[in-house]
Amino acid sequence: MSAARAAHIDRPSREVRGRKRELYRERCKDSDGNTYCVIVWQMFRGLAVTSYTLEDGTPAKYIDGCKFEIVSTGKVISRCDEPAPEGLVLS
Repeated sequence: MSAARAAHIDRPSREVRGRKRELYRERCKDSDGNTYCVIVWQMFRGLAVTSYTLEDGTPAKYIDGCKFEIVSTGKVISRCDEPAPEGLVLS
């Protein structure tokens, strides 16, 4: 086997870059008036797969166009502003 081919085989495989990136933030409130910041994350660049967390990293679940659920407590929070039109991404 040639040295060039051996070097190619021994090369470590490329690292897969699957880091999520922040798309935008939503101001939200619960029924008691407490405010929260929900961060919308893009899980894989180029795919429409998103996840949601509070600003402190607590997981949140998307319910509908106006509501999220804080996973650890089950508390439902609502967007403070009107939701963006369908397909519009705020940065």
